[in-house]
Amino acid sequence: PNNTLTRAEMATIFCRMFNVKPLTIQPCFNDVTSADWYYGNVMALVEIGVLKEDTLFNPNALVSQEQFVAMLYRMLDNMGYVNEKAEFDFNRYVDINSVSSYAKDAYAYLFANNYAGYYTVGAEIIENDYLDMADDEYRLNPGAPVSRSDCAARLDEFTTSFIRKNAPAVKKKTAPNVE
Repeated sequence: PNNTLTRAEMATIFCRMFNVKPLTIQPCFNDVTSADWYYGNVMALVEIGVLKEDTLFNPNALVSQEQFVAMLYRMLDNMGYVNEKAEFDFNRYVDINSVSSYAKDAYAYLFANNYAGYYTVGAEIIENDYLDMADDEYRLNPGAPVSRSDCAARLDEFTTSFIRKNAPAVKKKTAPNVE
């Protein structure tokens, strides 16, 4: 659980989590071939816009917190749930300026729509005085790698908050009778 995830592993997790079928299309990365175990998953995520075409994919590089956030945001966008740009006040986060430009909208959208709290996107709180929150420091740690347990916890929380926000309630009259 404490091992960090590679980009190839994250692509596979996203495909399985969101039921994206692997594709056998022409690779767009110089370091991804049709013989690679992750090839179909990477190409499927490129096709739907979760991963962006580039010269290299770097499949064995570790996934950073901001890459994870950007992928989740793009998956929501692909599913039709991103309707407009969101705003979120990150003034309490001392490292907000170290977030890459490609991930800023993703962080804002996930935070503003309660799809992610500070504890679900690799952030931490440094408490200076446990009775006084005014001087606490919040950090996003955008460049930190994502561990397997972090990924599982975040996707579980995302799924829970997504369902709470988007699933229709079942009325008592129409609920199935389970005896």
